[in-house]
Order: sequence, then C-alpha cells, then structure tokens
Amino acid sequence: MITILQSIVCCLVFGFVVLWSLYKAPLDNILSYPVEIVQRVKSLPQYKDKFHLSAKKNKKAKILLVFGIAGIFALMSYCSGASTFVTAFVHTMILFMCMNLFDFFVMDLLIFRHCSFVRIPGTEDMIKAYHGIAHHAHGLLKGTAIAIFVSLISGAMVKITCIIK
Repeated sequence: MITILQSIVCCLVFGFVVLWSLYKAPLDNILSYPVEIVQRVKSLPQYKDKFHLSAKKNKKAKILLVFGIAGIFALMSYCSGASTFVTAFVHTMILFMCMNLFDFFVMDLLIFRHCSFVRIPGTEDMIKAYHGIAHHAHGLLKGTAIAIFVSLISGAMVKITCIIK
C-alpha cells in the first residue's frame, strides 16, 4: 500500500514540475521536444539568442538529477522497510516505472499531444510533430534504461546504509 501511495505522489510531483516548467519556460525543455520542433525553433529569429541551455549543460544537469533521484528513492525505499539491495532495487524500479509510464501515457500522449500551452509559438502548425508517438516511445525506452540505473544506485545506497548501520 505504501508503494502505491509513494507512486501516486511521485507521479503528481513529477507532473507538476514538468508542467510548471513547460508553462513558465518551454525553451528550457527544448531538447525534450521532437527533433523537427527543435530544428524549427532554432531557425526562428525570435529565439536566436534564447538557447542558453546547451546540450552539454543539459546532460550535466540530467546526470545530477539522476543521482539526486536515486538518493531520494533510496531514502523512500529504506523508510518503506527495504533492507537489502534487491528489495530496494525492486521498490525503486516500481516507483520509477510508475513515473515513466505516467510520463508516457499522461504527459506525452495526452497533454503534450493535445494541449496548446506546450506548443512553442512559431511551431503551432507542426501538428504532426506534436502528435507523433515515436519520439515519446523512444523516451519511454530511455526512461526504462534510466530506471534500471537509478534502481541500481538506490539499491547500492540502501545496502551500504544497512551495512554501516
């Protein structure tokens, strides 16, 4: 039961953070958009000087985020009673995959494809690119790989904590 509640809270927090950032500064998330949209935005004169987040800087931020999330999930697993690598790994994998599936089905297939507030001005006519599923399916696969990596780190953190304790 605790895992279900944690999953719901994680999905809600994740959804809020993503939607808030898309609403406030969609260009900060431009590298998460389909390639066609990124290319169009880069070619538009009104966005010429607004690409302050390079791909290299974005990757560094994502790596730090992965380790931060691994720590949070390790803590959640430990507080939920996980005391071995395997139990922490499975618990974290469940939490992360719930978020990953929420991202794919709710955020990508429902909100991203059908809500106008995520559309960057100058790309509104690119309905086919916004409605495409391949980009989002690829993101689901990448998210699954990240889930495995985060779960391994979280499992190791819990195991080390239990050894030290």
